[in-house]
Amino acid sequence: DNSTLFPNTYESLARNLNSNPFTITRVNDVITSVVYTVGAGSITKSFTYSNGLINQIAISGAGLSGKTYTKTISYTDGKVSGASYSIA
Repeated sequence: DNSTLFPNTYESLARNLNSNPFTITRVNDVITSVVYTVGAGSITKSFTYSNGLINQIAISGAGLSGKTYTKTISYTDGKVSGASYSIA
């Protein structure tokens, strides 16, 4: 059952990245990506927005076997109401 595997994998990966050096890219004061230096490579966390709210965060890059780990956030009345996860 991937319903607990995917969220745990994504959240663990996202949390572990925070201990690495990083560079933030902003467009019009909105964060579009964060690139983490990991060993000899890099991992990128990319953000997409809808109506000014983050609706997707994708993590990809070195050491992830070519896979992209994605968290899609859903909202109700402008407040987070859930999240879904995928690995592709």
